[in-house]
Amino acid sequence: EGEDRVPRYLNSILEFDFFTESEENLQLAGISIGLALNTVDYYQAEQFGSTLMQEISSEEALSKGKEMADQLLSQIRKVEGLEDIPIMIGLYEQSAQDDLAGGVYVAQGNSLNGSESIDDWTSINERRIIFPLEGSDSAEGNAFANFQSEVERFFPNISGITGRAHYIDDQLDSLSINIMTQFYGEGEMVAYTQYLKQSATTYLPGDMNVEIIVESPEDIQAFLKKDITESDYFSYVFD
Repeated sequence: EGEDRVPRYLNSILEFDFFTESEENLQLAGISIGLALNTVDYYQAEQFGSTLMQEISSEEALSKGKEMADQLLSQIRKVEGLEDIPIMIGLYEQSAQDDLAGGVYVAQGNSLNGSESIDDWTSINERRIIFPLEGSDSAEGNAFANFQSEVERFFPNISGITGRAHYIDDQLDSLSINIMTQFYGEGEMVAYTQYLKQSATTYLPGDMNVEIIVESPEDIQAFLKKDITESDYFSYVFD
């Protein structure tokens, strides 16, 4: 334990298999594997009777992830029928338990023509932040602040508004907003949703994917969504 302890670099493995249909038969066409890597390893310390944590740098997690990817590939290629199947492996950086933003993919690589290792890794530049806890100095953070102020002014019983922003190559790709409020009747929620749609259209950038969820302590009350290619918000009020 302590400084000499080797942390657990791998959190989990997720596999997707892709098939093509030919003459009513399914044939395996490719495999996609995600390796979720720990940036913090939580473990039990018996002498203390508590959970301790060991931080892992992004550089170390990425290096170990690439090593594990090659080890996994070498085992997969030994399975009959998988000798030449195209395989893509993505490395996902798991966030800490108290990180509200969540993890991101950091690299991906392909194994083609039966190769047992990935020679050419592609770095993925992704990050997630939580508005208004972070990003207040950015244009999109300021837009969220204006949206938040407008909604809170019109609906004073709101418990809180947070936005999870997903950046790709330093450009905001999507924004998921969660609004916690008290329970409203259906008529009130319809009016509330219409106002949210107007406020989102006015204050939030239009060149991104947006999702807004309105929750009460009991359940989800309303849902709004706009894809980057659309100009209007789709909305739905739950009964």
